[in-house]
Amino acid sequence: MSIWSVRPNMKQMVFAVFARPLHPELFDIRQSFEMRRAQHEFTIWITEFGHVVTWQHDDLIVSEVLTAYGAPLPKTRRLFSYRTTGHTTEEIRCADVVLQLGVSVEQLKPELFQRVAEELEEDSRREGRLSYRFPSTDRMQPSALSYVVPEATASRLIVYTFHTFPEECGVLKTQSVYEVLDD
Repeated sequence: MSIWSVRPNMKQMVFAVFARPLHPELFDIRQSFEMRRAQHEFTIWITEFGHVVTWQHDDLIVSEVLTAYGAPLPKTRRLFSYRTTGHTTEEIRCADVVLQLGVSVEQLKPELFQRVAEELEEDSRREGRLSYRFPSTDRMQPSALSYVVPEATASRLIVYTFHTFPEECGVLKTQSVYEVLDD
C-alpha cells in the first residue's frame, strides 16, 4: 500500500489527452494562467498532483492532464492515455491541428536531484513561468515543485512541464506542442 505524502509515486501517474474540456471540479487547482492568441486560446492549471492544459482553436477543444492513476477522469473522447513508467511520444491529428506529445520520467541520484531541484526552483521564478511549491513533508528534502513554461505564437502553443518528486529523487517532464496547420 502506497501512502502519498504530497503526490503519488511518479509511476502511479497518468498523462491523458481528451477532445473535450475537463471540469475544474475534478481538480484541486493551485495556480492558473490564461492566454489568447490570434488562432487559439489556452488555460493552464497546476493541480494537486500535476497539471491540466485546455487548448481551443475554433470549435476544437483539447485537454491534457497529468494526474494520479485512478483519479476520476471522463471516459468519453479520450485520445491518448499513458501510465508514466518511462518515456513516450505521440502525435495526434484533429482536423487542421496537430498535437505532439512527450512524457519522460527521470530517476536521479540524491545529490543530482538536489541540484536539479534548485535549478528548477530558480528558473521557475522567471517571468512568464507558472509554478507551485507544495508544502514540505521532510525538512531534509526539497519540497515538491510543479513548474510550467508556456511558449505561444499566433498559431502554436508549446508547453513544457516539470514535476519534482523529492521522495523518489525524480522529475516527471512533459512537452506538448499544439499547432494550427496552414490551410
